Amino acid sequence: MESWRLGAAAAVLVALVLASPFGVAGENAEAPEDPSAFSTVIDATQYDERFATVEELLSQVPGARVRRYGGLGAQSTVSIRGSKSEQVLVLLDGVRLNSSSRGAADLSTIPLRQVARIEVIRGGGAARFGTDAVGGVILITTRTAAANGLHADAALAAGGQTMRGGDVALSGAGEQGSALVTYSRLSSQNDYEFDLTPPARGTSPPQTYSFTRLNANFAEDSGLLRGTLVAGATSRFDATVDLYQKRNGQPGSTVGRFRPDARDEDISCVTADEAYRRGIARLAFANERLLGGAFELAGSVRSDDGALDDPGGECFFGPTSGIDHSNWLERESQLESRWAAQPFALGVVELSGSAVAGLRYTTVSSSDAERERRTSVSASLLPEVSLFDGTLRLFPALGVETADTSSGLARSAVSQAMSPVDTDDSTAWLPAVGAIVQVAPGLQLKANWKRVMRRPNFTELFHPDWGFIRGNPSLAPEKGWNADVGFVLASDGAGFAREVHVEASLFQREIDEGIEWLLNGRTYMPMNTGPARALGAEVSVGAKLWRRLELGATYTRTNARYLRPDPSAAFVSGVKPIFPHVPLNAVTARAALDLDVLEPWSELRYESEFAYQVGLKSLAPAATVVDAGLIFRPARLRLLAFLPEALTLSVEGTNLGREQRVDSLGQPLSKETLWVFRIRGATP
Repeated sequence: MESWRLGAAAAVLVALVLASPFGVAGENAEAPEDPSAFSTVIDATQYDERFATVEELLSQVPGARVRRYGGLGAQSTVSIRGSKSEQVLVLLDGVRLNSSSRGAADLSTIPLRQVARIEVIRGGGAARFGTDAVGGVILITTRTAAANGLHADAALAAGGQTMRGGDVALSGAGEQGSALVTYSRLSSQNDYEFDLTPPARGTSPPQTYSFTRLNANFAEDSGLLRGTLVAGATSRFDATVDLYQKRNGQPGSTVGRFRPDARDEDISCVTADEAYRRGIARLAFANERLLGGAFELAGSVRSDDGALDDPGGECFFGPTSGIDHSNWLERESQLESRWAAQPFALGVVELSGSAVAGLRYTTVSSSDAERERRTSVSASLLPEVSLFDGTLRLFPALGVETADTSSGLARSAVSQAMSPVDTDDSTAWLPAVGAIVQVAPGLQLKANWKRVMRRPNFTELFHPDWGFIRGNPSLAPEKGWNADVGFVLASDGAGFAREVHVEASLFQREIDEGIEWLLNGRTYMPMNTGPARALGAEVSVGAKLWRRLELGATYTRTNARYLRPDPSAAFVSGVKPIFPHVPLNAVTARAALDLDVLEPWSELRYESEFAYQVGLKSLAPAATVVDAGLIFRPARLRLLAFLPEALTLSVEGTNLGREQRVDSLGQPLSKETLWVFRIRGATP
């Protein structure tokens, strides 16, 4: 019944679109890595006049949900179409950011002012990118030097909670190459007010208490160096060095800390702090005409170094048995080659495509576990078949990946001794097929089916045995498939409505064997949960009215649940076996009005309630967040025409409704509006 309703809604929407008075003459944007996939492309440079983050931009993408683990500057991850964050592959200039020890990529460590483009591929990309791309792929491309000549760009920001930020970029380009260097810094004391409402006792109504969150401060620095060297008419070298570091406090958990006469220091943990550093280096060689196609060879190294101090386990980060410090070092080296063939015509058929091969080696060393290693070898064939002058395009694909993971030590029970174990390194075969039907100029029908797989990360396999929490080396990889169908319309519009874009799709994901952290007796550990399913629909619309008012909205409905939960695991509470952190309904809306000198804008995000964790009754309530701002361009005033055109002043507020929200761990966020003031200037 659920699938029938979603299908009927999509059919009605298609009929309305096809019956609309707009001519379909626009051009559809496609993901170059996976053209048939439903994707969203974000031009990050369009947000240069705002204090925006990667998380905020991804929150506006249909099907994508950002999970925040604290306020500004705290760890943030993303899920797509009901997937876990570990099931979304994030790449920065082709380098994987997903942690081999933790699984997910931290979006808060990517400054938006260093980003040029964000491409979100929903439900696709597995054959091309290998394992971990179960929910989708996010491709982040950093900025390059501007056009010929020297250019500079700088901005300063200040706001509530003693937030301070700034960035600067310098670039130069000529006939033989180009170079770009950037630096950005963001910090905040981050103490904010929040409300706690303990459960009611008896017939008395619950009373709300106000506190100030302490030890949520952070300071981050990041730098980017990119260069291109032209080597002949068809060849070039590209080099990237990306550095990032953050120091932050950890306010801990409020669970179990409340009492009516508690002080702020009692509710927050003020003793823990964390440090994190990441470095990325990448060198690529590209030749546009090698063996009848375009060839690229790229090598990269990523290093992640982190440390957490929690004296005596007071902040609930570890056991109280004296372990109060942990550190880890992760290094990943990758070599990848790609060859894209030139199109070849054979009657009414045109053939093209690409082949990719890669080698990846990862090591993780931590203070409380043995050194862990994994070697992965992958290859994929991605042909494209075009029929009838492109009216029908087919995208069959096949990817394969083998891996070798080091053994580790584990015990079957607390009373048992540690013993060596081997992991499941199944070969991943990833077939896929996609299709695009060009119904009319600007109107496409799309369909996809893709096999997907994710290997357990090192924490899931080898988490040190703390008695109440440990890893599970016997885990089987997550395997399943994705399917979706829908349409994309890009129209030039007519009359007062221009640049019309409509996209709608139905999706389904079947997981043969999922992985979740569950309470198994008295031990919290990752377990295989059996089959699971996610069904849903996505709708995205946008247009520009009267050439000045830009409007956009998305709606996502996701019904994700376990099909045959193990009653001995975590489903004995009687709660429906739904996926955690997946709201049934999510809505976003945005508007921007170009008044030449002024540009007011606003954004709205709504999510229905969702569960914090598998099998628990605690639910996060439905929440609506409204943000708004104003951009001022003084050079467009006649009296100030002597000022640079790229000089802008802006002010914006987050959570204008002062709604008390919680993060993905159920911890309180600020109930106050965060105001930010910003100035930005750039050379022409």
